[in-house]
Amino acid sequence: MPQIQPVVPDREPQSKDRTTFSRIDRISRYLTREKRLRLVVNELGHRTKNLLAVVQAIATQTAQRSSDLNAFRSEFSQRIGALSRSLDLLIHEGERGVSVAELVQRQLEPFAEIDGPCIVMAGPDALLNREATQTLGLALNELATNATKYGALSVPEGTISVHWELVPGGSGPERFRLIWCEQSGPAVTPPEHQGFGSMILQRIAAATLGGNARHDFDGGGVRWTLEVPTAAILMVKSKTVSGARDR
Repeated sequence: MPQIQPVVPDREPQSKDRTTFSRIDRISRYLTREKRLRLVVNELGHRTKNLLAVVQAIATQTAQRSSDLNAFRSEFSQRIGALSRSLDLLIHEGERGVSVAELVQRQLEPFAEIDGPCIVMAGPDALLNREATQTLGLALNELATNATKYGALSVPEGTISVHWELVPGGSGPERFRLIWCEQSGPAVTPPEHQGFGSMILQRIAAATLGGNARHDFDGGGVRWTLEVPTAAILMVKSKTVSGARDR
């Protein structure tokens, strides 16, 4: 009587399949990482070009409106410093956005150690996009620089309040309003010649963010108001924050 031999399944094809699938998976993950890396490099290149364009514009405009080389060096250095502080926040916060409160604090830091007035700020905890952070950072630096030279920060009793709010649009879009108000400082008058700083405050900031700005000079001090559509700066609303900086 013939013996029946048990059939032993051939496992070699399954082993080969697992090896093939493993290789395909590794290749797929490698290609995915490479694609992400290319996207990061492309984005970095794009942002670097934009940043260089901003620096070039600052250099050109500052040079055209500086009285001499020393004035250019001082003004250009201050503006690049302001841009650098905004970039520090953008790098630290990543894609989350930069808090308005953090931006105000960081831009006023170079002026906060001068003995004198108290700087107060208040407003909702809103997050700004990259363009709004850079633009508003430059504007705040110009305001603080002018206040140190001619305004509230030039005298011990001077005070500054920085207030921002969300304004319902009614039939239109919601708007973001920021008000810089100096009090108890020396009487101020509009500058005789419009420099690059005045251009930033009166035209560039508003035009870049698609809104409007008003720069008022009176006996009580400088008052600067910026109002732009909320959507233009990609704000995220949260709790209200307030604080004071004693100088």
